[in-house]
Amino acid sequence: MTCPVDAIAWGEKNRVTLVTGKTHEWVLARTTRDAPTLASVPVTARAVMGKWFDGTPLDVLFADAGTAVDAITVLGVTDQAPSPRAKDQRRESLDPIPLLASSKTPPLYVTVRFNYRGYAKSLPWPVWTATGSLFREDKLCPLDADWMLVLSRDAAALPDVPEEASFLTKLEDNAPGGLSSLASLTKLAGWALGIYVGIQVLGLARTVLPAPRKRAA
Repeated sequence: MTCPVDAIAWGEKNRVTLVTGKTHEWVLARTTRDAPTLASVPVTARAVMGKWFDGTPLDVLFADAGTAVDAITVLGVTDQAPSPRAKDQRRESLDPIPLLASSKTPPLYVTVRFNYRGYAKSLPWPVWTATGSLFREDKLCPLDADWMLVLSRDAAALPDVPEEASFLTKLEDNAPGGLSSLASLTKLAGWALGIYVGIQVLGLARTVLPAPRKRAA
């Protein structure tokens, strides 16, 4: 497949706004030409979100999925087109308008929410085509797409993202049994280090000190 338009140039011109420290709500459209199951749609929605945000600048250390986006949540899947609000960004404002691949049944509309913690203020308008091509430009073609962003809700009307936990807090939360287990592991590591140092000191003493003389018979 070769995209009939310059997908990279199209993406640079047509962009969706991102607001650091805000929850975002997007409505995605998914073609049904390959007859997806309802159970598979939330999984593939999160996967394609990862494609769009792949390589975006980090705002926090160790952000989920290696990006500045976390807590991606699918709120619903329907075959009913969403109702836009006054300050929403809509695909109809783009030039040219991205087109979903045609199918015998209506497309599915997937509402997702996520936290955005990155530096970038915008992103090329999200489209994705699951082609056999190895070229990313073909997968980002805005024509005959499998997935695309239909509208982005006004982020100013959505909640702020929760404060990111520190790296130490994450370690404590992920340690078996919580903080007590982490503290125990820390003590164990300290004891192991003490034993190791003791062994090294004893070995050094044996090397430096002369061997005891044998008493004469």
